[in-house]
Amino acid sequence: MIAALARSGTDVHLQHADISLDFQNVLGQLLKRAQQAGSARNDIQVTDITAMLFGIMRTLENNDDAGLSERVLSVLCEGLRNREVAGG
Repeated sequence: MIAALARSGTDVHLQHADISLDFQNVLGQLLKRAQQAGSARNDIQVTDITAMLFGIMRTLENNDDAGLSERVLSVLCEGLRNREVAGG
């Protein structure tokens, strides 16, 4: 995901610097808890999620599709699920 954003011309490192440290810390804690509970994939890192969120935000900018944000966030959340626990 990070490579795809970089190829699209997005300065991923600059974008990541703009996220508050508090947000990253809270996101990291939530991710760790979900991974420990077996709900989230163990191969996901906070940087993966922030890269995906930036991609989603960029996609949603100036988009007239009212249902797009709900569909994209649903796909993101589904992709974070631990497949072994989710049954597939």
